[in-house]
Amino acid sequence: MLQSGLVDERKIAVFANAKNLPNGEYGLCVLGINKGILTVSGASFSQEIDDKLYEVQLNQITDIKSSSFVFNRYVQFTYQNFRWKFADFGDAKNFIEALNAECAVS
Repeated sequence: MLQSGLVDERKIAVFANAKNLPNGEYGLCVLGINKGILTVSGASFSQEIDDKLYEVQLNQITDIKSSSFVFNRYVQFTYQNFRWKFADFGDAKNFIEALNAECAVS
């Protein structure tokens, strides 16, 4: 993931279930944070990472809502007038904390 540019040296990435993406996509994906950019890539259940679907500028994200509670892990935000929704994270706490921190700094 580091070599592909999906993440930076912090290695902040997580598999998640995309619930709402701009072109109607949904399903398993990988979210990675790299120097102010959230990358959304497709993924398979064998944990292989597919093609990059989107790059989201973290400094343009608004209205973040999230939960890392074990039975209700999700993150939602608005970017370019669209409501993005992801759920069912593996390690939600670290990812959500990093995402919130990056957006607050941006």
